[in-house]
Amino acid sequence: MTSNSEDRAFLGPTGLTRTTGATGPTGPTGPTGPAGATGPAGATGPTGPTGPAGVLSGLQAQYITGTFQTMADGDAIPFNTVINSPSADLSLNVVNGEITIAAPGNYYVSWWIAVDGSTVAPTITFSLVLDGNPLSSASTPILSDQMSGSDLITVAAAPGVLTLINATGNDVFIGPTTVQANMVILQLAT
Repeated sequence: MTSNSEDRAFLGPTGLTRTTGATGPTGPTGPTGPAGATGPAGATGPTGPTGPAGVLSGLQAQYITGTFQTMADGDAIPFNTVINSPSADLSLNVVNGEITIAAPGNYYVSWWIAVDGSTVAPTITFSLVLDGNPLSSASTPILSDQMSGSDLITVAAAPGVLTLINATGNDVFIGPTTVQANMVILQLAT
């Protein structure tokens, strides 16, 4: 047996270093390795502030007489019965049917009336009015029916007075139903 030093004695001198050849094409992607272990959970963040309590607040009023009624052009529906009033910011004057809104903000108003004809007009129109300014109107060509409307209103300066008026141009009849008109006002949170 020969030692490594003897093997080298028979080897010739090292040749010249040549330039590196071009890189060959990329080989196929190997299989995906196993997933690593799940890391530790991070620290729990601080608790956020408590949000406002969800409170539905508003007013529901109805017009109840049970007898046939005539509403002259420009007259307001004289709502005369409070059904529910969980808001201190809304109140009904049962003498004239005006609803007072005591706080500025946004309100959703929905209403219906049991109309039963008109003296002349081929359609019946009622308008929601805030402080004497019409906000929106609803009309129906069906002279004997339940007509309805809704509106999203903004009360910029309180108090505001809300009414629902006959804007037909002549008298409108309200049928002798048990409940002749209904209005719901929801106070929207800001």
